[in-house]
Amino acid sequence: INLQQRGVTYDINFNNNSIRVQKLGWLRVRGMNQLKNAVEFANAKLIKKASGYYLAVTCYYSPDDLNVSVKHSESIGVDFGVSTHITLSNEEQWSSSVKESERLKRLQRKLQRSVKHSNNWYKTRVLLRCEYEKLTNKKKEQANKLVHKLLQYESVFFQDELLKSWRKQDGFVRAGKRLQHSSLGLVKAKLKVARNAVMLPSSVATTQTCVCGKKNKHLLNQRTYYCEHCDYSMDRDVHAAQNMIRLGQKYSPGESGGALVEEMSDKTIVLQSPMKQ
Repeated sequence: INLQQRGVTYDINFNNNSIRVQKLGWLRVRGMNQLKNAVEFANAKLIKKASGYYLAVTCYYSPDDLNVSVKHSESIGVDFGVSTHITLSNEEQWSSSVKESERLKRLQRKLQRSVKHSNNWYKTRVLLRCEYEKLTNKKKEQANKLVHKLLQYESVFFQDELLKSWRKQDGFVRAGKRLQHSSLGLVKAKLKVARNAVMLPSSVATTQTCVCGKKNKHLLNQRTYYCEHCDYSMDRDVHAAQNMIRLGQKYSPGESGGALVEEMSDKTIVLQSPMKQ
């Protein structure tokens, strides 16, 4: 349900931790502390999920409140992959996989055994939606932590990887569950709107370009990069991450940034310039 204007279709009372929705009256809510530092409030939405009802409020924050403090003066390159999800230019490797819980698998088996459109079938579907919602929240939490660590560097260089094309390669399934259970898409979306992050176009040959400037054909099954011209060799993913720093110097931070809407459990954050919504 769309609530267009504060004070008319909805209102917020921070003293009583309650909201007023038009034609519904005052309702007690949780999570009001997330909205106290907001400069201005815009529209809101009343959303029904498997775990309950939520109010997604679009609010404006000061850019200083959302910026992450820089703790490392050097730049960092980030390479996305299938076998190793995130590889940094300093040879660190991170995994962004969130596996399905045993309860989720058990509920899926129970749904298959239940009679369709029976009471147990409908109850199991509700429980399944709750489990999928928990899985999505875990992915969002993991993406927030990974991006927070990356933005502590002075500059972050990454490439506009076509993640959807990784699912199939030459008609064969290449990265099915490993990509489906990862939070790479959320990490990429959050880095695209960060002020100190630089996104290189997908056409830049970060893997095939050597430090000497020559380009060498490199197959997907080759995990070690080797240059025939200068005998240079390096781990494939680390080499690509280090190349992003070298090749991304002509791009200025924030050049490829844009607006992004991310729905969270009880509020909506939109990042854009000059103000952050």
